[in-house]
Amino acid sequence: MSTVESQANWVSDLRSGMRDRREHALQEVVAAYGGALFQLCLRVTCNQADAEDALQETWIDVDRGIAAFKAESKLSTWLFRIAIRHASRVRNQRRSRTTLEVDETYDAGAGVDPRRALEELEGARKLLDAIATLPLEQRVVLGLAAGEGLPHSEIAGILGIPEGTVGSRLHTARASLKQRLGIKD
Repeated sequence: MSTVESQANWVSDLRSGMRDRREHALQEVVAAYGGALFQLCLRVTCNQADAEDALQETWIDVDRGIAAFKAESKLSTWLFRIAIRHASRVRNQRRSRTTLEVDETYDAGAGVDPRRALEELEGARKLLDAIATLPLEQRVVLGLAAGEGLPHSEIAGILGIPEGTVGSRLHTARASLKQRLGIKD
């Protein structure tokens, strides 16, 4: 079954009056998109707890709003739009917390040099700190392009902006990150 067919089936099942069908479809949608939506929320909010809050609100909106979904766009596009809206709102409400968190419980495993693992952790912190300084529009485009690997055309559809604007924002974001991280071409 293609992704388009899966999405159409999920939408149908989410709209179903049968509770079991709705719950099963929601579980499938969460399994398919939950990780990507969380990563996008994290890139927008720059805080794990805020990303979790935004994602939870996203799922609530999906459940409440599925009846109004017109399927003029892909289900994934609709989901990303909802997540961006909630993550932006949460970030604006909690502007005082702007640090991304790095999981310090990372286990490098046997045979890995602890100094190298520490260097990688520090590199990740620097990158996340630099991402947190980008304007929201650039973080969103960077998250969808670099984080999710979406093509410019799909990002343009999600954000409702021209494809050229996507390319411009992505270029500016990458240039800003290079400058902040001291990376020379």
